[in-house]
Amino acid sequence: MVAALLFLRKTFTNLAKVERGVSTLMKNLTTITFLIICSLARAELIPVDDSKFNLCKPYGCTYHEWYFESDPSLRYIAVGYEDGIDYSLERVGKDGKLNLLLKVNPIVKDSNNKFWWGYPWSTKDILIQKTDGKIYLYASFEHCIERDGNIIVPEWQATMPALLLSGEYGKWNLAQEQYDYQLYSLSELAVKSNIANRSISCASSAPGAQ
Repeated sequence: MVAALLFLRKTFTNLAKVERGVSTLMKNLTTITFLIICSLARAELIPVDDSKFNLCKPYGCTYHEWYFESDPSLRYIAVGYEDGIDYSLERVGKDGKLNLLLKVNPIVKDSNNKFWWGYPWSTKDILIQKTDGKIYLYASFEHCIERDGNIIVPEWQATMPALLLSGEYGKWNLAQEQYDYQLYSLSELAVKSNIANRSISCASSAPGAQ
């Protein structure tokens, strides 16, 4: 009887070890798959050189603009000065003018699965999903990011989501947490940004960036 109990105990212990091993293996496979997809995927964000929307030239401010390969009318823009850079998703209308969709907090994920503030010089691309012709972006409203720079947020926008980009560590970079990123369409992002919907408790804000 005692021998049988010892045998069962050893068997369950070994099964637990196998289960932990499988769990670790699945996590590693998920990470490897993600990196392979990133390396094989075509670039989605395409830099716009000498943009007609760049009003910074006479003033010496920072201006970076990208269009989306999947939708050239959709733009990601970073503009500002050292004391504050605005990051936004915008669309070029039929009249040729830019229309603001929403402001965002840019977060870059590097090749080592670490997260940094998405300064324009650190940004390389953006991860999306496209379903039935509609673009979905990875974003999170569950964060404690507090912007301490001189930025402009439209009155209607109550919350700025963290927008997931891809890139590498760059100058001035600040480490960021791994937020719970979900897929959102542009219209869903706009609706949720119009609501003060942060549900997590923030004892202290995340490392601020300008």
